[in-house]
Amino acid sequence: MNGTNLYRALISAGAEEQVAKQAADDNFKMVITLAELKITNRLTLGLVIALLLLELRAFIG
Repeated sequence: MNGTNLYRALISAGAEEQVAKQAADDNFKMVITLAELKITNRLTLGLVIALLLLELRAFIG
C-alpha cells in the first residue's frame, strides 16, 4: 500500500488528518529504507562470494 492509499484509508476510517499524514510519510520513509537495505544486502552477498572464490582459488591452486 502506498502512502496516498494509506492516507485515504485512514481518513476514511476517521483518523485525524495529522495522524494520516504522518503515517503516509512514515510509509514512504520505510519504502526508501527497505530499498537501500536490499541494495546493501546484494553488495554484501557479492563481496562474500568474491572472498569465498578467492579462498577456494588459493586452496585449489
